[in-house]
Amino acid sequence: FNLSSVGGLTIDAAAGTDQVTVLGNVSGNTIGVVRGANTNVTVDALQSADIVTASTEHLLISAGLGDDTTKVSVTGGPELTIDGGGNSISDRLNIANTTAGVSSVTPGSTPDSGSVSTPDTANDTAFVGIEFISLTGAAATDDLFILGTLDADTFTLEADAATVNDRAEVNFSSFDNVALLGLDGDDTITVDPTSLSVGTLITAAGQNGQDSVEVVGSSGTDAIGFNPTSSTDATVTIAGAVTTNITSSESVTIDGDEGNDTVTVNTPAGVISTSLTPGSTIDSGDVQVASLIPVSFDNLGATGSLVIDDADAVADDTLIYQGTGSDDDFDLSAAAVVS
Repeated sequence: FNLSSVGGLTIDAAAGTDQVTVLGNVSGNTIGVVRGANTNVTVDALQSADIVTASTEHLLISAGLGDDTTKVSVTGGPELTIDGGGNSISDRLNIANTTAGVSSVTPGSTPDSGSVSTPDTANDTAFVGIEFISLTGAAATDDLFILGTLDADTFTLEADAATVNDRAEVNFSSFDNVALLGLDGDDTITVDPTSLSVGTLITAAGQNGQDSVEVVGSSGTDAIGFNPTSSTDATVTIAGAVTTNITSSESVTIDGDEGNDTVTVNTPAGVISTSLTPGSTIDSGDVQVASLIPVSFDNLGATGSLVIDDADAVADDTLIYQGTGSDDDFDLSAAAVVS
C-alpha cells in the first residue's frame, strides 16, 4: 500500500496473537511511541500510525540504519521491543515516565541489548542495537536500579550516567535514589557522588563474590566520612554531595582526586581496636576497624589528612599504627590527625 497521501492511519490487528512492526529507513530517524488505548507511533514527520493496543500483543520498532532516537512516553500499550539497528554507533532509547515509582535496567545477552522496567506499564521494554538509554523520572521520590550480570562486572556511576562493562550507557534525571546491583561475580563499582544530582542516596551493592566499591571525591578539597557498620556494609559521606550506601561488599576505597581532602573514619561505640597501615605514598593507606569492612584511601593530596574518630565519649579505643617494613621514624606529636 502506498500511504504517502494518508493523513491518519489506524492499525487494528483484531483477534489472535499479533505483532505490529514499524520500520524506520536508512536515515537517522526520530521515532515517537506514545502509549495508550491507541499507541501512536511517528517516524520523523513522514507518517503517523495509531496501533490499537487491545488487539496488539507485541509492537516492534525497527529503526533501521542510521543513528536513531526512539522516544517512549505515557502509560499502558502493548509489549514493546526497540531495535535500534546494528550498523550505527549512537542509537538512543529515551523513556520519560508518567507514573511515579521504581524503574530498572537489566542487561541482555549482548552489550547492546536488555530491558527497561518502568511503573508506566506492566510490560518491560526490550531493546537491542541500543548504545545510549535516557530515563526521566516522574516524581522526586522515584528510584532507579541498574543491574549487573551473573559474571564479574565493572560499574561506573558519574555525571548522572551509569555504565556496566561495555553496555549501553544509562543517562538519568529526576530520580531520588540510584542503586547499582552487582549480583554474582567479583564486581568493581566506582561512584563519583560529587557529580550526581540524585536526591538522597546511592546504593552500591554486590552479592556473591569478592566485590569492591571505590568512592571518588572532587578535584577540590572535600570532607569525607567513612562509617563502617558491618563486615560488608558502610556509608561514605562527602560534604555537599549525596550519601553512598555500601552493602554486601568486601572492601572500600576512597580516592580523594588530589584535592587535599580530610577523610574521617568513624568507629562505632564500644571498645574498638583500629589498625592503620600507611601506603606507598604519603597520602595513602589502609584502615581496619575491628572486624568491619576495610577501607583504603589514596590521592588525598600532599596536605590531605586522616582522622580516626571514636563515636562515644569514653576514651576506650585502641589505635594500632603499623610500620612500613622499612626503617621507620614514629613521631607521636604528629598524632593531631588522630582523635
